Amino acid sequence: MGISLYLERLLFLLCMCVYNFGYSSDANSRDSGGQTEEYRQGLYFFYQTPEYPRDCREVRDQCSSSISSGVYLIKPDGYPKPFEVYCNNDIDSGGWTVIQRRVDGSLDFRRNWEDYKNGFGFLSSEFWVGNERLSYLTNQNVYELRTDIFLSNNASFYISYNLFRINDEWGKFALAAVQNYTGDADSLVTFCSQNMVYGNCTCIPSCQDPLGTNCQNSCDEGESCVCQEGYLMDGSSCVFPTECGCYLSEDNRVLRNGETYVNVACTEKCICNDNQLNCDTNYRCSQDAVCNVKDDVRQCYCNDGYTGDGETCTLDVVFRDCNDVRDAGNSEDDVYSILPSGWPGSAFNVFCNMSIDGGGWTVFQRRNSGATGFYRNWASYKNGFGDIQDEFWLGNDKLHYMTQQGTYELRVDFVSSSLTEK
Repeated sequence: MGISLYLERLLFLLCMCVYNFGYSSDANSRDSGGQTEEYRQGLYFFYQTPEYPRDCREVRDQCSSSISSGVYLIKPDGYPKPFEVYCNNDIDSGGWTVIQRRVDGSLDFRRNWEDYKNGFGFLSSEFWVGNERLSYLTNQNVYELRTDIFLSNNASFYISYNLFRINDEWGKFALAAVQNYTGDADSLVTFCSQNMVYGNCTCIPSCQDPLGTNCQNSCDEGESCVCQEGYLMDGSSCVFPTECGCYLSEDNRVLRNGETYVNVACTEKCICNDNQLNCDTNYRCSQDAVCNVKDDVRQCYCNDGYTGDGETCTLDVVFRDCNDVRDAGNSEDDVYSILPSGWPGSAFNVFCNMSIDGGGWTVFQRRNSGATGFYRNWASYKNGFGDIQDEFWLGNDKLHYMTQQGTYELRVDFVSSSLTEK
C-alpha cells in the first residue's frame, strides 16, 4: 500500500518572479517629455530578481513553465531559507505540496524527535518533509490536507480535510486544526495520540516491560501508532519513564512487573507489582549474611553454612564449638560460625585452629603486634573486641556459655620474636 500526503497552497526546477526595468538610448525617438517612443511602447532591458514562491500553489500559479510534477524550491513566510519540496500537479488541478510519501516500507519511520523535526528520506521516494517546515507552511495561510492511498490491487482512495494546521516546536508540533472530512473512502487516516508516531510495530516497550522482551504488548505485523523513542507505553498512552508507576529514581530506570531492586547498601528493597512500586526501607542483612551481587542480582546473601533469604539466616549444621567443626570434616584454619548450648543470641564467628595438636581448638584470644589495646573496661571484655583475623578478645559472655557446655582444655601458645614456639 502506498500513501502520499499533500497540502494545497501547501529533476530540480526553480521558479522566479521577474521584474522588468529599462530605457532606450535612441535620442531621436524622445517626445517632448523626454520619453522615447520605445519606452512608451514597452521596449525594455530585462533584469531578473528571484522571489521564491511560498508553496506549490504559488509555484503553479506564478510560473507557467512549472506545470509538471517535480522538485521545486519554496520559502514559506518567516522561514529562514528556501528548501526543496515535491510539487504534485497531476492531482485535482495541481498545486499540492507533498509532505510525506510512503511506498514500499524501505524507509523506517520510527524516528526520534529531531528526525521528525528536520525531516528525513528522499523526495524522489519515501520521505517526511519535517515538522518545522510544515509548521511554517500551515501557519501562513489556510490549507487543505489530502491523503491518497494506493493498494496493491491498484485500487486507490483519497481523504481530504479542508482545514489543516500544526503548532510550532514550542507547541510540540501538535495538531492544531483538522476538520471537514471528504473523500471516496471511509476515514482511513489514524491520527496518533500525543508522543506517538506511525511506524513499524514489533515489541513495544511499556511501563510493565521496559525492555520490550516478553512481547505481550506487541501488535500484529505491519504498522500502527507506536511510542516515540524515549517513551514507554502505559495502557493506551505513551509516557516518559518517570511517569511509570515503577520508576526508580535512585537507579533512573523502570522496574518490570515482578522485578525486585535492592539498593547498593542493602538498606532498601523495592518490588514492582501491577505497575506500583512498593519499597521496604527496613530491609537489612542478617549478621550471618553479606550484601553482594550474584548473577546480576544484588541482595543479602547468607554466609556459607547458612540458609535463608539474607535477612534471616539459619545454620545448616549447628556447631557448638570448633571441636564440632572439626568432627564435621573441616580441616582448614579459618573463621566458622558456632552456637553454644543455651546461647541466647544468634550464631557468632570464631577462629578455629585445625593445625595444632589434632585441631578443633576454639581461639578466644590472640595478641601479636600490640596494635590493639587490651586495657579495656568491663563491657568491652564482656562483649569482646578486636579483629578475629588479627588481635582480639572473644568475649567473656561467649566464653562462659562455651565452657559451661562440657569439659574443656585450655592451651596457651607463645611465639617469640625468634619464631620459637613454647
